[in-house]
This record gives sequence, C-alpha cells and structure tokens, in this order.
Amino acid sequence: MTYDFRHEAMHTISEWPILAMIVVSRKSGARRLDSRMVAALYTEATDENWLQMSQIERCFATAAINAHKV
Repeated sequence: MTYDFRHEAMHTISEWPILAMIVVSRKSGARRLDSRMVAALYTEATDENWLQMSQIERCFATAAINAHKV
C-alpha cells in the first residue's frame, strides 16, 4: 500500500492503535498529526510497541520513518 507522507499530509491517529497509544502516553489530545510528527513518534516507539503492531501498522510506521529520514 502507498501512503502520502508529504509534510502537509495529515493522518488520523485512531486508524493506528500503537500510534494512538504513543500519543496518549505523551498526554496529547491530538486526533490528527502531520507526516513529520507521525514519523517522529514512531521513532520513539519501544521494542514492545513494534511487537504489538499489526503488520499493516508496522508497514505504515516504517514508511513514515523512511519518508522523513534526514
């Protein structure tokens, strides 16, 4: 699957359970995030978070991180 990770693209957090857990742990009430923030949060994911991700979310997270590598 192809995702839109342009800087201005917005992503709904509720579609990604582990991303939602990470957002809640940061005490944020955000419902949508831009691609750069999605990538930044996934880079903070723990090994346990990665193990809990569905294959689809893991692909999404990896694609987000790769799209925003410096």
